[in-house]
Amino acid sequence: PLERTRFDCLSELVVDGTNGLIFRDARQLASQLLRLLAPTKEAAAALAALRAGVAASEAKRPRWAENWNEVAAPVLLPRGAGPHAATSRLMRL
Repeated sequence: PLERTRFDCLSELVVDGTNGLIFRDARQLASQLLRLLAPTKEAAAALAALRAGVAASEAKRPRWAENWNEVAAPVLLPRGAGPHAATSRLMRL
């Protein structure tokens, strides 16, 4: 599970309480860590729920190659070049 301080596009990666926890400051981070790592059944259940949330969100996220082909290649490669053009160009160097 991910713990992260707030930043503008954080919601693209972390759903607070589902696949991670968001904190505002060191005090809140410490509190969250103590709650998750306490030797209690509640802490173990909360940590297990976050782990399951991470697994579920990662299963939906496109892999690097898929993301490259769908997002970056159309913007960065010349029109008509296949999605693997940059890779084949690098291999010729």
